Amino acid sequence: MGDEYDEANFAKLINFEALANFKGKSLLSSYSYLDMLAREHAVAFSVAKMLDEDMLSETQDAITAALANGTDFRDFEKRLKPYLMSRGWWGEQVMTDPVTGERKAVQLGSTRRLRTIYHTNLHSSYAAGQWQRIQDTKAALPYLQYMPSVAGRKRDEHKRYYGIIRPVDDPIWQRIMPPNGYGCLCWVKQLTRAQAERAGISDEIELDEVETENPRTGDKIKSPQGIDPSFDHNHDRLTAIRSLYSEKAQTWSHVPKAKQAAKAEQYKLDLDNYMQTVLDMPSLKPMTPHINTEQFAERLTALSKMSAADIAKADRQWAVASMSASVQDQLGIDNVIAWLPERLLGDMVGKMGLDDVRALLASTSDMLGSIEQISKSGGQYVITYTSDKGLHKMTLAVDSELKTLNIIELVRM
Repeated sequence: MGDEYDEANFAKLINFEALANFKGKSLLSSYSYLDMLAREHAVAFSVAKMLDEDMLSETQDAITAALANGTDFRDFEKRLKPYLMSRGWWGEQVMTDPVTGERKAVQLGSTRRLRTIYHTNLHSSYAAGQWQRIQDTKAALPYLQYMPSVAGRKRDEHKRYYGIIRPVDDPIWQRIMPPNGYGCLCWVKQLTRAQAERAGISDEIELDEVETENPRTGDKIKSPQGIDPSFDHNHDRLTAIRSLYSEKAQTWSHVPKAKQAAKAEQYKLDLDNYMQTVLDMPSLKPMTPHINTEQFAERLTALSKMSAADIAKADRQWAVASMSASVQDQLGIDNVIAWLPERLLGDMVGKMGLDDVRALLASTSDMLGSIEQISKSGGQYVITYTSDKGLHKMTLAVDSELKTLNIIELVRM
């Protein structure tokens, strides 16, 4: 594994997107890598069996410095190894499993583990940075091609994906965007439409999935064949949060039916708190998709100058409001976040004007405290609410594919 990793020269790959992505991750302790949902890795930094927050923070700082300064593994190890050894997080130690209560010998720090931690986090950060650039340039380069690993020893299980060419927005890139495992050095190349057509665009692909069971909890995780379970996600954190809630909500199916009624209120509250925590993570501050940001204000101005054809191609989503547990109950939904598609936003600007749209969106921040009526009609959800600007109506629908709650109409009445 060390030889494969050493082929990657990170000093040549340093970029601000990768640094911002990793630096902003929150800390999340876990006993096993299977304890985290795959997409949680995109928004949180975690090291299996590193349960102390100070150690997690120091490890994250060391990786952040490596990204910022082009530090190679040897210098990274020199910085972190003495600290971990002084804290007793080194070699084989006896630990108590927080789930089962079992005490057993486990492997903590080692040179091999440090190498894995270093390279996995750098690769994932570069992949997240690359995804941002892909989104910025996809109008001119709308296709991705899965390229063979640059490692000396290529993994047979990843060769099934070599050469796949699909559109940037194809859902497959939410599942197989490299890296796809510890030490994976596969990559993707962006193509123009002409290049993709010459090379041969792949037919739509249905991924074969395999099931992995967490032996400690009994939970079963499905991931594409050949993809390590914790890598079954796109490494961009903003892409990840759109799917995190629906993934987290699926754990409800593991609660026995007889206990669901008694646990329902606490469960919905826990989910609401979970997603609110995700949205409040430091990682989302510099590039959050929420409408109450400078980034959104700039994008809104840009949309006001776009042609109808360009607006029709826009596919970004912006978080507008958080649905409380009581609103979820009244609507009969499990979704917390209401998302606003840019295509609708562009249409609103064209019909209402920039200033009116700004005022209308500003009113949504107080929506949950001033609801007049909530109803469901024909698979759509309608919320009527008031603000100091008057009476408003928001119509929403759940996306059948992504399972996200999207706004399809927002008007002042």
